[in-house]
Amino acid sequence: MSNFQNIIREACSSRDIAGAILVGGDSSGKFYYAKAFGSQSLKDPSKPMNLDSVMWFASCTKLFTTIAALQCVERELLDLDGDITEILPEFKGVQILTGFDEESGKPVLIDNHKTITLRHLLTHSSGLSYDVFGKQSKS
Repeated sequence: MSNFQNIIREACSSRDIAGAILVGGDSSGKFYYAKAFGSQSLKDPSKPMNLDSVMWFASCTKLFTTIAALQCVERELLDLDGDITEILPEFKGVQILTGFDEESGKPVLIDNHKTITLRHLLTHSSGLSYDVFGKQSKS
């Protein structure tokens, strides 16, 4: 473990990364590792990283969500190719953006007639977008 810790410390010292929090364990509870390295910011290295540091995860949560969803598929709790609206009813009636009206600039939407599946969501092929991009995609 000390060689691994030295690699992380060196990455922090050389400012390749600001810091890191590494946590791991085994299912039996016999092994548990938790350690913080470096600082919370490259801009202000005076604030050390600790196990309670709050970070912006951004897209890193996609990995955890994907693993959890696929574990549910493996346990036959979810269907990879089933209609996602059975568990996410807010996706019912979602419309497809086809463009913008040239005169008014308003979005032109049509009804979706295809099933959105968990597979589509996990492979980013569902056609859905974030509102922040969807509503402002013309600007």
